[in-house]
Amino acid sequence: EGRIDEDGNIQCSYHGWSFDKTGSCVRIPQASNEGPESRAAKSPRACAKKFPTLVSQGLLFVWPDENGWDKASATKPTMLPDDFDSPEFSTVSIQRDLFYGYDTLMENVSDPSHIDFAHHKVTGRRDRAKPLPFKLESSGAWGFAGANEGNPRISTEFIAPCYYVN
Repeated sequence: EGRIDEDGNIQCSYHGWSFDKTGSCVRIPQASNEGPESRAAKSPRACAKKFPTLVSQGLLFVWPDENGWDKASATKPTMLPDDFDSPEFSTVSIQRDLFYGYDTLMENVSDPSHIDFAHHKVTGRRDRAKPLPFKLESSGAWGFAGANEGNPRISTEFIAPCYYVN
C-alpha cells in the first residue's frame, strides 16, 4: 500500500519514504538533511524495484515482473463492462484490508451461493437461500464468464490474472 505524495512520487504508507518513476528514493523523512544521513536517499540500498505500470480508468495497473516490460506493454488493461453506461447498471464500491490471501478472496467473491449462510444478517439471510442456476457462457485461458438464470440476474466475469466483475 502507498500513496502519491505532493510531488507525484510513490510514497510508502509505513515510513513515508518517497520514490520517483525510476524507483530511486528521493526522500526519507526520518533522515537529517545534513551530515552523513543526508546521503541516505542516494544509497543504492534505498531504492524500489521498478515495474511496468499503466494508469487507466482511474486505476494504477502494475505488472509485477521487473523484466516484463515488453509483455506488459503488449497487454491491454481490462476495460469497463460493456453496459457500464447503461441506466440499469449499478455498482458497489467497497475497500477493505483483508487478512487472507488472494486465492481465498477470489473463491469468496466468485461464489454467491455462500452469501445467505456465511453472511447471515449482514448481506444475506438463511431463510432466503434458493437455487442459483448458473450457466457458464464462455471460458478459456483468458478466464470465464457466466450468469444465473434466476431473479435477480447475477452475472460474473473473471479475466486472468486478476480482474473480476460481479
